[in-house]
Parts: sequence; structure tokens; C-alpha cells
Amino acid sequence: MKLHLSTKDYLFMLSFTLSNSLYAANVQIDFEELPLVSSDFYNGSDLAGGFVSYGMDFNNLYTNITSTCCWQGWAYSQTTDTTTPGAANQYSAFAGSGAAGSAKYGIAFSGFDAGGGIIPEITLPVNSNPTSVQITNTTYAALSMQTGDGFAKKFGGLSGNDPDWFLLTVNGLNVADTVVGNVSLYLADYRFANSAEDYILDQWTEVDLTPLANLDVRKLSFRLSSTDNGQFGMNTPAYLALDNFFVDVTTTPGDFDVNGSVGLPDLTIWNTHYGVDLRAAFNHGDADKDGDVDGTDFLTWQANFTTVASITQSIPEPTTLFITGGLTLGLYLPCRRYQIFI
Repeated sequence: MKLHLSTKDYLFMLSFTLSNSLYAANVQIDFEELPLVSSDFYNGSDLAGGFVSYGMDFNNLYTNITSTCCWQGWAYSQTTDTTTPGAANQYSAFAGSGAAGSAKYGIAFSGFDAGGGIIPEITLPVNSNPTSVQITNTTYAALSMQTGDGFAKKFGGLSGNDPDWFLLTVNGLNVADTVVGNVSLYLADYRFANSAEDYILDQWTEVDLTPLANLDVRKLSFRLSSTDNGQFGMNTPAYLALDNFFVDVTTTPGDFDVNGSVGLPDLTIWNTHYGVDLRAAFNHGDADKDGDVDGTDFLTWQANFTTVASITQSIPEPTTLFITGGLTLGLYLPCRRYQIFI
């Protein structure tokens, strides 16, 4: 087969002397690589205690009361129901999909803020800085605020003038679990003098997390609060949806799965995304941070591959590569593009 390289890639090959020094890679957590085996959501019913996506650890506590109950912390989903009220529809984002129309996204339920349980947390790798995340309501929380239900009030009250709000606070915690900074987003706000400006968030909204950068943050905790509270805690359903979480992680070039080493799973990631030429992230195989996944990124992986001299590996089409200690390249120049025969 032929692996097409641009002139830039070819020149890079000729002068390629990349070392395995660490650098800051912008990692995108979008949940798309996480499996859904027999349903449209994962809620921790396997009692794993959480899940990991590209080095980020999402906590989960599942109590096996029934076959579907009960979970706290983080789940992930691909359900799209924006019209059915109630807890049976707790896994749907009110925006109707993941961010930018993607399939999967994360769901948080704060049992702590609902009256007792755990706080949804994301544990970050060492030497990392969160940069941004996209947030929206779940359908369950949004419709509860919009019309009220058996547990929670209709936001605005009967007159529509009650100054209700539903607030997300993202706390940055250091290694001692001390809060060192926070950012916030109103998921609903009915405090405006002009009630026409009152809103319940129904679209994915970007939250800037850079105020938490360079504070040695090791965890992010997601706290929810509301004007609607009762004897046992918050009445508003303590849920949110999360997607496109970006983190700057210090790692080795080519460590696309952000597990601390460069190996064959990283080559699989590069191979899966080879040819993506718009807004690719590091964990999609974009080692040189130019927004695409191409031959230059493969060479970066190869230069940092931990055991390249002892591996013979065949990768399936469309980007078949045969590795035996290194990569033997035949080059020729057809017109204005270089092609590598492998």
C-alpha cells in the first residue's frame, strides 16, 4: 500500500531526530472510545467503581438494590430522549446528543448534594492542567425545573417570578483534597428582572477551566446547588451532562492513550484516526499538535516506541504498516507529493 505524506512530512522525515522528552499534550475526553455492550448507557453495574478515559479517572458508586439501581458519581450514555420526564430518563442530555452532535457523553449524579452519597469527581494525571469542558442539563433535571414533579418545584413558581437558580460549581482539589480554586456555571437562572431572560440550559455550553491551571489540581469535583431544597437535601435532580473535556497532560510524544508508556495500543489509536485532518487531539494520534493525524505523527510514535527493536507487528488496512525493528521506507517523488511504499 501507499502512505501519502505531504512535503512538510517528507522534510520532517529527512531531519527527524525527535527525542523521548516529555511535553504538554492537549487531551480530549469525549467518551467515544468507551464501550456500551448491552444498553445505551453504562452506570457502574459491573461494580468496577468507576472508569478511565485517556488517563482521567471518573468515580462511580453502584449499590446493587435492583438490577438497575442505584448509582452515583459518573456514568456515560448515548441516549437522546429530550421529552420524557422522570428518573427513568436520567441518562439523556437535554441537548439531544453529545457535544457537536457526537454520540456519547458523560452523566454525573451527585448523591451527596441530593441528600447523602458521593460527589462526582475526576482524578487527573500528575502534572496536568484542565483547560475547558462542555456542560448541559440532563432531560430529567431540565423537565423537572420546567414543569415541576412530585419531588421538585416548577422554577419561577406559579407566578413565574420566583428567583430560582440551579448552579454547578467545579472545584479544583490538590493532593491533600483541599479546594484551591473553582469555576461555576448556572444550569438554570430565573433571577432576571425581565422574565423573558430566564433560562434552563438546553445546549452544550463551554466552561473555561484555565483559572484552575498551575494550581497543582489533582481532582475536579462537581457540586450542584439550587434554591429548591427540602428536609433531606436538594429537591432539584442533582444531575448534569459533560462532554469534550480538555486537559493539558505532560507525557511522552506518542503516548496517545496517556498511560505513561508508548506501545502498540498507541499505534492502534493512530491507525484508527489516520487521515483525520481537522481538530484532531493528541489522544486521537496527533503527536505534533497540528490538528491532523498523518505520517509525521506515526514517526513520532516510532521514535518513542519503548520496545520497537523486539516487535514485529502487522496493522490492518487502510494504513498497513510492517514493523521489524524499524520502518523500511522506499521514497519516490510523483509530481508534487511524496509517497512512501510499505
